[in-house]
Amino acid sequence: MVQLVRVVDSSDNEYCLEVITETSDFEEINRRHLDSNGCGLSPLGRMAERLGVQRIQDLSNVFKDNLDERSPSWAQVYREITEWAVLLDLVSMKDFGTDTLIVCDGLLRSKM
Repeated sequence: MVQLVRVVDSSDNEYCLEVITETSDFEEINRRHLDSNGCGLSPLGRMAERLGVQRIQDLSNVFKDNLDERSPSWAQVYREITEWAVLLDLVSMKDFGTDTLIVCDGLLRSKM
């Protein structure tokens, strides 16, 4: 099953569009988000860099390299972490021209 990870704001500005599957290779995911020096290439990569982790797998214990150990719900956690990473990017890097309210729509408590 293929899943889309898409993060947009209320004005339909797209900040992330990524395709993942239950069997996605985390080495490939790492290459999408972190360069060879560990610098972030995307909001998720920049969040990992700020947290001082060298691999996306280190952001959550559900991200397992071994497919046999990987929970089927890892993609949902990945999507939620990506949303938080985009939000972190927005509040820390974007220069807003007017007063702006940023809201993350979702549960206050989640599996992640």
